[in-house]
Amino acid sequence: MKTLSIYVVAAIAILLAGCTSPVKIAYDENTNFEMYKTYAWTTDIEGVNVDEETIRNVKESVNLQLAAKGLTEVSRRPDFYISLDILEELVWDEDYSYPDLRYRYRSYKSRGGLIWTNRYEQIVLDLEFVSADTRSVIWKGSVKEVLDPVQFDDTEKEQIGEAVSNLLIDYPPTEKK
Repeated sequence: MKTLSIYVVAAIAILLAGCTSPVKIAYDENTNFEMYKTYAWTTDIEGVNVDEETIRNVKESVNLQLAAKGLTEVSRRPDFYISLDILEELVWDEDYSYPDLRYRYRSYKSRGGLIWTNRYEQIVLDLEFVSADTRSVIWKGSVKEVLDPVQFDDTEKEQIGEAVSNLLIDYPPTEKK
């Protein structure tokens, strides 16, 4: 029985690890992140194929995550600026196995058999934290999130919130790598 429960816990851990968004982080190891308590958004937010609602949802999610970590958004004299780049794209791929029917677009036959064409939306968020004093990047991160096409209209804010949470989960860095 004990062995069975170990396998169940291991299987759940593997499934949860597969559900997280791919995140890439880089930061200046010489930066003392404790001195950065206030921030402001840059005005040059870049987005490709992105509407204003998506930008607003991303900013709200980042603000919530940073507030939970004790940081404050200010309008004047911040310790650092946040630069945001967003890419929202429609991705097509071919699947030679039995597809998840929620994402199936259509199929066609090839010499090797049936090929399912899947269509889904993906959002890529890039954040850069730039020191107000030195104008150098102190932290940057990128995350890709597949947006569920079936529930996207109802849960866009939650899906973006999850991606931002995954991106900022280890901010500020606590130990040097």
